[in-house]
Amino acid sequence: MSLLKPLLSLIRSIIHSDDFFERSRVNGSAFTRNRILDFSKTLIYILWCAKTSLPSTLHAFLQDILKGQSSCTRQAFSKRRKLIKPEAFKELYRASSEFLVKSVPSVTGALRKFAIDGSRVNLVSHPELVKTFGIQKGTGGLPQALISTLYDVENHFSIDVQIRPHDGNEREMAQAHLERLKQLMGDSPYLVIFDRGYPSGKLLETFANSSGYFLMRCPTEFVKALDKRKKDAWFTHKFHSVKQPLTFRVIRVVLPDGTEEILCTNLPNSYSASDVMDLYLHRWRIEISYDFLKNRVQLENLSGITLCAFFQQLFACLLMSNLCAAYYCENRVYEIEDGNAPSLMLHPTDDRPHKRDRRINMATVLAAIRSILPLVLVMPRSHLSRWIFLIDVHRLKNVFRYDKKGRKKPRLRVHPGLKFTQSQRPSF
Repeated sequence: MSLLKPLLSLIRSIIHSDDFFERSRVNGSAFTRNRILDFSKTLIYILWCAKTSLPSTLHAFLQDILKGQSSCTRQAFSKRRKLIKPEAFKELYRASSEFLVKSVPSVTGALRKFAIDGSRVNLVSHPELVKTFGIQKGTGGLPQALISTLYDVENHFSIDVQIRPHDGNEREMAQAHLERLKQLMGDSPYLVIFDRGYPSGKLLETFANSSGYFLMRCPTEFVKALDKRKKDAWFTHKFHSVKQPLTFRVIRVVLPDGTEEILCTNLPNSYSASDVMDLYLHRWRIEISYDFLKNRVQLENLSGITLCAFFQQLFACLLMSNLCAAYYCENRVYEIEDGNAPSLMLHPTDDRPHKRDRRINMATVLAAIRSILPLVLVMPRSHLSRWIFLIDVHRLKNVFRYDKKGRKKPRLRVHPGLKFTQSQRPSF
């Protein structure tokens, strides 16, 4: 199943279309003069420049694209990026998510599995960002944006994102995600997993007249009126926020440390309590996705300090993450044992025996895609296949990492710095 090549072709066709150009520039006079950084090169550079500082990457980018014919200052780039609406990057990101939803099936069965969760992103101290998102206590005076994501936990790509001030309502953002999910899934069955900050009558009511299922971890007070003697039972309860009583299933699970975890769902009894618990564990993958965005794609290393620059980079980072997910989905091979969850991931062309399980190294995939992205999106369409081939042959030699079993000492993880030094910090 080929995914990365058609997705890159789709992104390329959108970027170079006249309609996209007209609706993406801020006014009719933008990008009308002949400049080194035209519309497509400016947009592609913003996609490409995540993870490193602006002064070092601008020169390298132009060297790759223009082969040393000319150069450009970062001040000139600053003026050019202001002429592109953030909605252009949002359109590219939504195109990638729609493509992946339609092209990538569920790994295990017909039930698609998604998760919704939020995270706060640290921004730079700029009056425009402070006014829009506000400052939360304990952040050292830095503004924070609240980002909520609808995430495919089986295929590792995001489908929808909502951005609010740091004190935004995550339940309202979840409602917007569910509307988007209904548009994409139609009548197909799906499961949405939530953490314990989401349970509410209105959110449960959303699933009453849909083909979707929900699974939530609940705080004790959410089900305090229900019979605690039953470990797995259906209940009908009237919430103050909804007009009609709602029927749902409550499962009580005792964890190894003796604490009790309460799960609320509308999954049928064909899913046992242990099955439901295993499904809930999939939710952790959205937490991993935020770690990937912040520490690998480095979302918080902003290439600009304005509101426009933040939205541009946010959707650019999400698009890069989805490109990595496309490569992951087309190169995984699962070994299923007795109908259980996938236990092994191998490259389709690699039949060598290995003592340890191997998994795709997403950091290597990100570096490889980023290295060829400018040329793939700028070069003639006839050369696209050759450059996609380079991803597989030359750039991804170490794409797999081995799972280490029986580790005696915990691995020490050293996270890279997330902020540029003052001398590297952009000024636009």
